[in-house]
Amino acid sequence: TATTATTTIPSSLLLSEYLSPDSKCEADRMGATSLAYIGDVVFELFVRSRYVWPARRTSDIQNRVVGIVRAEYQSYLLSQFLKEGDDEGFSLTPRELSILKRGRNSGGNTKRG
Repeated sequence: TATTATTTIPSSLLLSEYLSPDSKCEADRMGATSLAYIGDVVFELFVRSRYVWPARRTSDIQNRVVGIVRAEYQSYLLSQFLKEGDDEGFSLTPRELSILKRGRNSGGNTKRG
């Protein structure tokens, strides 16, 4: 077991275990705040990956990323993503929509954007 300034980290976990989802995790049973948190992290990772090339100053990347991952812009992108009757729209299953709505409406106390 390794100890950092604020937490104890079990040393028994392998890297592959950290990089794999917990097999017991059920997204439709997760709390709305947890869903929103995970969704924000995944989205930010994709946006960061998009803007690191060509090479830019870190502050420029951060400013651009923050502008895109903020809640208001995510809402706009989602509306574009789900446009019905549009060839560029995308449909989700009822279960996926339910999970998305729960995460989106979490109303967490964290500041976004």
